[in-house]
Amino acid sequence: MFLLVGGAVVLTCGCSRENRSTLRADTRDAYRDSVAALDKSWDRAKDYTFDERDKAMAELKSASSRTEARVHDVQANFDEQRADAKQRAAMTELKEADDDYRSKLDALGRAGADTWNAARDETLASWHRLQAAYDRVRSDHDRR
Repeated sequence: MFLLVGGAVVLTCGCSRENRSTLRADTRDAYRDSVAALDKSWDRAKDYTFDERDKAMAELKSASSRTEARVHDVQANFDEQRADAKQRAAMTELKEADDDYRSKLDALGRAGADTWNAARDETLASWHRLQAAYDRVRSDHDRR
């Protein structure tokens, strides 16, 4: 699905204005659907206990691979030369948030029974930061 979204963004360059508008709407819908699916993964995972860590980690790794594809697509299509200062700052924030999320997810995978809840909560907070950063980059891109 993420490749579809990324491909749709790239294809908007060669389409008529009407087609670009329709394609942007379809892309936004696909994006919203993917965000909803990822949020459901986190809703399920946020209540997992240490004893359920294997299930939680499988759920989160699946969500993370989808997130990684979206982030990679945005980064690959980012034009540093055409970007203004606000867009460059948003992209820097996205990169930092992505690094932080990966780090927190790794720490969650290594967490023990005594640190599980704190690591899970930190990972969730980091996920929300990553999602917000991604939304800012996408918002800047969609305004162009």
